[in-house]
Amino acid sequence: MKGNKYSSDWSFRLLVTGGSHSGKTNIVINLILGNKLQCMFKGKKGDRYIKNDDLILVGKHAEPKWELVRNAIYIFANSPEPYQENILF
Repeated sequence: MKGNKYSSDWSFRLLVTGGSHSGKTNIVINLILGNKLQCMFKGKKGDRYIKNDDLILVGKHAEPKWELVRNAIYIFANSPEPYQENILF
């Protein structure tokens, strides 16, 4: 399920650390979503860098950006072919 030849082999864990407002959330969101969402709305087939069929996010604070991820995963799961993916969130 590697979306990119530079992605880690399965299974793996990802720990992202850094100070407040350093871009940790943006990095993880970009890895999960890639350019697929933008390409879908342009009628092209985009790709995600870290493909998954199950996604669990654990955090201390709820961030509005994760709502974007949830909505994007919902779109991927309910889109017509060739964009559709079998994903649980």
